[in-house]
Amino acid sequence: MESIIRNHLGNKLKFLREKSNKKQIEMAIIFKMKQQNYSRIEKGKTNFSDKILHKIHSAFNIEPLDFLRTAIPKSSIVIKPTINNIDEYTTRILFASLRKQLAEQKVRIAELEIEARKQKIDKVISDNFEPLYVLI
Repeated sequence: MESIIRNHLGNKLKFLREKSNKKQIEMAIIFKMKQQNYSRIEKGKTNFSDKILHKIHSAFNIEPLDFLRTAIPKSSIVIKPTINNIDEYTTRILFASLRKQLAEQKVRIAELEIEARKQKIDKVISDNFEPLYVLI
């Protein structure tokens, strides 16, 4: 899960860089690091530290929390399939499917319980009976 977060943040950074028409080498100079290290950040191979978030703030004038919160346009996200990604996404899809099935079963059970209660109420209303009063 941590790699997904790093990849997502790296994609955000790449999106901001490309939007401002800058090259990785220019960003590396702004971040005061080697271009290879900057590239690793964009590829999600390096954890985002407070220092990196502050450098993003200085470079793009975006608050660190805003950077973490904002989404990037889906058209700009490129997922490079690897065996790990495929396994991870397959697992997530499987669990999502199971959660959906479980939710559908819970809904069906609730519907059946409501129907059973309605039938009991209908039966009680349709039966002729005299109310019983108890004096205390």
